[in-house]
Amino acid sequence: MKLVGPANENLLRHGVLGVIALCMLNMPVWGQPSKLDDASAVPMPEEIDPAEMSGWILVEVAVLVDDRDETLFSEQWPARPNVRYPGNYRRLLDNDLIKQLQERFPSADVAETNDGHIKVALEDPTRVLSKAFIDEQMRLKREAEELALLEELAESGLEMTGMPDDLSDEDELGSPAMDPAPLVPLDRLNSESEAGARQPPIDRLYNPAELLPQSADASIPIHDASPIVMQRLNEDLAEGSEPESNTPPPSLPTPFVSRPLNLMAAGVRSLQRRPGNVLESAAAWLQGPNAGSRPIVFDRSGDTSPRAPLQGFIQLLTTTPLKVGINFWRATDGKYMPENFNIDPPEKAEPGISYDESTSGNSISEDVARNFQRKLSELEEFIASEQPLSDFSYTAIEEIDSIADASDLSSNDPEDWPWGHLIHIADTRTVEAGVVRYFDHPVIKVLVTYQELTWAEVYAQGHEEWLTKQAKILKAQEEIEGETEKNQQP
Repeated sequence: MKLVGPANENLLRHGVLGVIALCMLNMPVWGQPSKLDDASAVPMPEEIDPAEMSGWILVEVAVLVDDRDETLFSEQWPARPNVRYPGNYRRLLDNDLIKQLQERFPSADVAETNDGHIKVALEDPTRVLSKAFIDEQMRLKREAEELALLEELAESGLEMTGMPDDLSDEDELGSPAMDPAPLVPLDRLNSESEAGARQPPIDRLYNPAELLPQSADASIPIHDASPIVMQRLNEDLAEGSEPESNTPPPSLPTPFVSRPLNLMAAGVRSLQRRPGNVLESAAAWLQGPNAGSRPIVFDRSGDTSPRAPLQGFIQLLTTTPLKVGINFWRATDGKYMPENFNIDPPEKAEPGISYDESTSGNSISEDVARNFQRKLSELEEFIASEQPLSDFSYTAIEEIDSIADASDLSSNDPEDWPWGHLIHIADTRTVEAGVVRYFDHPVIKVLVTYQELTWAEVYAQGHEEWLTKQAKILKAQEEIEGETEKNQQP
């Protein structure tokens, strides 16, 4: 696109200066100091050279927008740009979005697929209420049966101990005939006539070492030992064995997980301080050598309404050198277009979040999912109060088998796309490792860079991810234990 006018010359100069500033940063792979400065502390397979390049790359993308009137009115834009999503794409795995959904739907099972799709599964509150009601009826029935038994025992004059009142003192103390016999294995009952009294096996329970023959003429072979003694012996031997190693396993990081900018973070902040550089989208991720070239969609226009003004995707072609294709479109108010100009809204991306009823697997809308969660929270609180479930007021929610509902507005609804025009950029360029590629455009400015990692850097990221997961598991266990102790208090 040809740039004309002093405003665009200024813009181009600022853009080039920003790119030069980014390139001059020459920062290492990780812009922030790593918590794992000692590479030997990171678990790695022994056959791997930590300094060898791994084929894994860290990719970073930033999209800045200048929608000032002076920029928009300085160009003649295509009236109806042709924009569309690719047929087969993925999204980055978004841990922050997962956390938000877990907080919004605490009773749901929130999971993410490898291609970035999120599934939220909630159980129908009517099913939960029915199950809780049945459990309550069975508990009440058991309590009634136990109470009836106690009343029957009380009427018959029997005490709870089950001890007859007419036992004599001698019976209570135990007669010689009632003394317990030594615990002798069954296969030795007929061998007690052997010369020399032997210590009963029950005594050897407390001294298992006596069972271990020290010489060929040991008096008690192991195969004659009681099974009870052998079990205790095995437990003692196990206690004396070396403990299992707690060394964490070598772990590769999860690919395509969205993370903040690192390599370009300082440079992008520098660009933002210049007029006309508003950061509207930014992402970084790791991907392995066999990641493929599926396009990555950056927006979630299929999940939000009104949709964000910036939509589009990026595609990495794993050639030598690496090629990066970008395809973004930005909605504007369209005041720079002729009067009475109209344009159809662009298509929306496919929904990246789906809601299901967990028992049936039927799809439900987000509105129904919110109603499910509200009723489940009310039901859980009511059950905790130990009131009779028959007193619980519940209005049935009608299940629907479609994601579409009142909040799922069509692409042509003005509330979903309240814009008058859109500006489009599509380009493919080669990108060298460690170099920032700037896709020059007056309105949509895209910056891309990548860096190949050594095996030490890759496993360091995997180990950090493993530590984070372990910390979450430990925290969850502590919360469960704390809740259990709280419920057990009188």
